[in-house]
Amino acid sequence: MNDELLKRTFNVELNPVDGDGRTIHALCVPYNQPTQVNDGHGPYTEVFRKGAFSRAVNVPNRVWLNFEHHPGFSNVIGNGVEFEERDDGLYGQLEVDMSAEGDKALRFVNKRVLTGMSVEFKPMTRDKPVNGVVERRNVHLDAVALCRVGAYKDAQVLAVRTPSVVPELQPHTFDPELAAKLARFVTVPDRLRPLEASE
Repeated sequence: MNDELLKRTFNVELNPVDGDGRTIHALCVPYNQPTQVNDGHGPYTEVFRKGAFSRAVNVPNRVWLNFEHHPGFSNVIGNGVEFEERDDGLYGQLEVDMSAEGDKALRFVNKRVLTGMSVEFKPMTRDKPVNGVVERRNVHLDAVALCRVGAYKDAQVLAVRTPSVVPELQPHTFDPELAAKLARFVTVPDRLRPLEASE
């Protein structure tokens, strides 16, 4: 097993949807895409296979969310909520903390300033090259980071849940003409009919 933490960075695209406003949905790591990488010991080709992140699937809350893997606990802006391995890659839901740093990160994500996503992992086995390609089949996912540049075009933030706005109910006056038109299609309960002015 290699004790060195390795980092891989991927591209991001944003599609806001309704929700709580603090959960990032992302394709964190694409599978079956050989890519040239360099961990400081020379370039080589690497590919991730389905099943490599089964540890993260079982304990998603142990995966940190941070900014560009800067060291220190103060840089942690959230954590994993759920990870799922599909045929095309590792999908994740990551919750951003309610903090000044978390709010800033969400603003930059929604403004598309942060256009990359990175994973920090530790290989759990010695992965020997197969036909010149190192296949990652068993790794420990330590952290996911928001960053500014990406490498894999298919890894992307699928959505950032944004709050659903419910308009405030406003008082209204009774319109007899409108009520008569609606009466042809719906029955209005007596308790909802306007009270007649008492004489």
